[in-house]
Amino acid sequence: MTALTQAEAPDAVWQGRADTGERGDTRRLFNIVQPLAVAATDDLAGAAVLVGFACDAGVRRNQGRVGAADGPRGIRRALASLPVHDVAALYDAGDVRCEGDALEDAQRALGE
Repeated sequence: MTALTQAEAPDAVWQGRADTGERGDTRRLFNIVQPLAVAATDDLAGAAVLVGFACDAGVRRNQGRVGAADGPRGIRRALASLPVHDVAALYDAGDVRCEGDALEDAQRALGE
């Protein structure tokens, strides 16, 4: 089955250093990210929402090196330490996971 999942608690991926002793706004994206609850999607004006697509099926079909399914986690880790700047709100909607070779089902779920 393909589903949108919060595979890990946000704290497990969204981590970074605290620069509280510095001047100015020292917040980083890991400081403001929140899990996106499906029921709380009414007011997202001005917010950024991340959705991961964890799937190796397409790479496997094309006889490539699998590993793309780990991409969403790696991207979150890389983004975590970036400064906030003008981001009003950041939500993590989790990942659409592709089970087995169900690439088309996963793409359909991502589109919904």
